[in-house]
Amino acid sequence: MVFTEKPDKAFLNNLRQEGVIDLFSALDIDLKFDEFSEDCIEELERDYNRLFDTPQGHLSLNESVYRENVPRFWGEDTVAVKKYIESLGLTLSDNCHKFPDHIAVEFEIMQKLAEKEAEVSTLKDNKSVQKCRSLSKKFMDDHLLQWVPLLCDEIIKHAKSSFYKGIGKLVKAFIIYDSEILANE
Repeated sequence: MVFTEKPDKAFLNNLRQEGVIDLFSALDIDLKFDEFSEDCIEELERDYNRLFDTPQGHLSLNESVYRENVPRFWGEDTVAVKKYIESLGLTLSDNCHKFPDHIAVEFEIMQKLAEKEAEVSTLKDNKSVQKCRSLSKKFMDDHLLQWVPLLCDEIIKHAKSSFYKGIGKLVKAFIIYDSEILANE
C-alpha cells in the first residue's frame, strides 16, 4: 500500500498498531513524529506526490524503467513478469490495476509464493516446498534484486520526509535480507 496510495491517518495508524514502526526503530530510522497530525499527513502526501505521482522528478515504480536501455512502460521486463504470473497461474488482488512489473505487483507475487510455501509445508510435501522456494529465489534474483535496491536509493536520495527515506531504507534492507535467506535455503 505504501507504493500504491497516498498515506492517510488510517494507514499510518495501522503501521503503528502492527508494529511496523518498531521495524524503523530497529534499523535506526527516526520517523521524527509521534502523532500523525494533519500537517504531518499533508507533508507525507506532498512527498508521495513529488516522488511518485508527478511527471517532473517522478520516480517510476516499474521494473522496466530501471532495467531497460531505453526506459519505458510495457517493456521486455513487463512482459517477462506478466508471463511469469501467467505461468504460475497466480491470481492477484482485484485492486491491483498496475503494470505487471509495478513494485506492488512484484511484492504480491512474492507474497503469494510465500503463502503457497507455507501451505504445502503443513502437508509435509518437501518437494513442493523446495519448488516454491526455487520459484521465489528465481523471481527475487531475476527481478526484484535487479532494480528495487536502485529504486530505494532514489527514494532515499529524493525524499523530503523521514518517512519515505525510512521506507527506502526498510525496503532495501528487507530485499537484501530476503534474498540472503532464499540463497541459503
